[in-house]
Amino acid sequence: MKKTISHKNWFFGDKINKLDISILPFIRQYRIANIDWFDERKDISKVQIILNNFLNSELFAEIMKKYDVWEEGDNLVYFPVKNL
Repeated sequence: MKKTISHKNWFFGDKINKLDISILPFIRQYRIANIDWFDERKDISKVQIILNNFLNSELFAEIMKKYDVWEEGDNLVYFPVKNL
């Protein structure tokens, strides 16, 4: 049985699922290796759309929190940040 990418927001429907969560970080890293090449590909437009949905999602913002670079002498930083 041939599977195709949906015309929805995620690979197989309207809701993010385990497949999306499992594969999208790898697709993101693949894109980072050569952004221009990835973004110029017309034959993977559905993948590009789904990746952009992921990159702009609340889930991604929550899991990819940016932290300042720690330097010698700075206060300790706990992950996730704890309110002490």
